[in-house]
Amino acid sequence: MSKILLLKSMRYDKVLFFFIIVTLVGLLSSCGFGWQKKETIPPQLRSLYLQSAHDYDQFNIYLKRTLIANGINILPNIKNAGYVLDVGSTDFSHSGASVYSSAQASVYTFTFTANLGIYKTGGKVILPLQTISSSRALTLNPSEVLAASNQVDMVKQELQHDVIYQISNRLRSKQVKEAVEGE
Repeated sequence: MSKILLLKSMRYDKVLFFFIIVTLVGLLSSCGFGWQKKETIPPQLRSLYLQSAHDYDQFNIYLKRTLIANGINILPNIKNAGYVLDVGSTDFSHSGASVYSSAQASVYTFTFTANLGIYKTGGKVILPLQTISSSRALTLNPSEVLAASNQVDMVKQELQHDVIYQISNRLRSKQVKEAVEGE
């Protein structure tokens, strides 16, 4: 009798586990979650030159790592490249007076912005220069003034990663695929 109850209990646990997994997969797919696939980046963009105003700043290092992880070969000079990913300028800003001078809790909105364009080395524009940005609000209490620098650095890093994710999505976009395939 106890073996039968144990078997029924195990079946119930398996069914419950299966139901939870199916529910989670359904919820994730309904909100737009999906695995990023290297195959979705047009093959013509698998080798490109990354043009930037600041080659060795934190954002460009993160961007290069992400592009390489997505199967894109970053070429060392523009002469060998068929396409150029141009990251014109980047900016990190916040709203309000000073992040560190407040007697009461203040909410600041931080924004990281990057200008992006993709073009063929001959000059044909694939993706016109556009601004990509990400923002986040941060509440700073007077007692957190000393830790504010670390929080601001973390917010900046999160915003940079979000902008890089948006750049990856632009490389996979229908507009870019059609422009590259139309050549």
